[in-house]
Amino acid sequence: MSADVTRPELERIVAAANTAPSADNCQPWVFTWNGESLAIGHDPERATHVLDHRKRMSCLSLGCLVEALIIGAAREGLVARFELTPGEPGAIWAQARFERGGSAHELDDALERRCTDRRAFQGGSLAAPVFDAIQRDAAAAPGCEVRFLARCPPELLDYLFRGDAYVWRHEDVYRDLMSWVRFSEREIEATGDGAPWRCLGYDIPELPGLSIARSSLVQRLIAGGGLSVLPRLRLRSQLASSAGVYAVTAPSTSPLDLVRVGRLAFRCWLRLNRAGYGVQPISVQSVFAHSFAEGQPPKGTLPEFIELFRGGPDILARAFGASEGERVIWMFRTGISPAPPPQLRTRRLPVARLLRWAVSGALTGSSAP
Repeated sequence: MSADVTRPELERIVAAANTAPSADNCQPWVFTWNGESLAIGHDPERATHVLDHRKRMSCLSLGCLVEALIIGAAREGLVARFELTPGEPGAIWAQARFERGGSAHELDDALERRCTDRRAFQGGSLAAPVFDAIQRDAAAAPGCEVRFLARCPPELLDYLFRGDAYVWRHEDVYRDLMSWVRFSEREIEATGDGAPWRCLGYDIPELPGLSIARSSLVQRLIAGGGLSVLPRLRLRSQLASSAGVYAVTAPSTSPLDLVRVGRLAFRCWLRLNRAGYGVQPISVQSVFAHSFAEGQPPKGTLPEFIELFRGGPDILARAFGASEGERVIWMFRTGISPAPPPQLRTRRLPVARLLRWAVSGALTGSSAP
């Protein structure tokens, strides 16, 4: 039997859950309360992106969301229990029921400060105590591991640099990415989603006409002209400034294993941000490589990338020393970094846009919406 939950409690729980990362901050989730359970539905329209190939990024995002929702529920004195059914676009991917009990989550204070940090870091050591705590988290996550590298071996570096170019050389990927970039303060306020242009790693002030970056002409200039060197130089600088890189592994790329990876990755992220370390996912060369290698490549992919990404899982496994039956799923870089200023943080949709009420009068202590 699910606990009685008030409307304000549910709204705060959903707001906490929606602090979870999603591809380009698309926030592809809809929440529905029926008086007994909270259904988490996948929104295929918001999730549509070349890089969400086979819905792998959506599955990881669900794992992060589950962990964030658990933390949000604990704030209300509630324990969340889940039934997970991820995978089908547009379907219900999870059901959460709540019980009274428990106390504030140990990572509660890190939830709102977590963010993607694409800035240059200030080094740091992978021997810091936070990494011991991460290994303890990994030991408690069935089938998952976290593996660290202080420096990328040459084969991995070459793969990362070559894979990064896919974003700029594939017109459809560039289009999908740029559709979520917000190029003005007005656009940021109006949408409540996507990524502010400042958080992409380039220190560019707001300028009239900056949104021209969305045009296919700019994509072609980057892909085929001298501008193509800029993303590569940025990635080189980002990696050189880091304490190292790490990866979360799992036995398979099944939807449920991806959710498990997302949950563990989110806990790692929270711990690192709380300890003063920045975190940036390197998703194209890790998550996308698996989905690409196991399925048909997205339409329009150049042959050089077909070959590259199909070999990506093996390159990652060698670099991180993965054992047989262990797959490197999601890769990150990390390093000491001060908390990002507000303008580098992504916004979230209002709860009223996300939370639906399936029955009237089902909420303790509140009137029907």
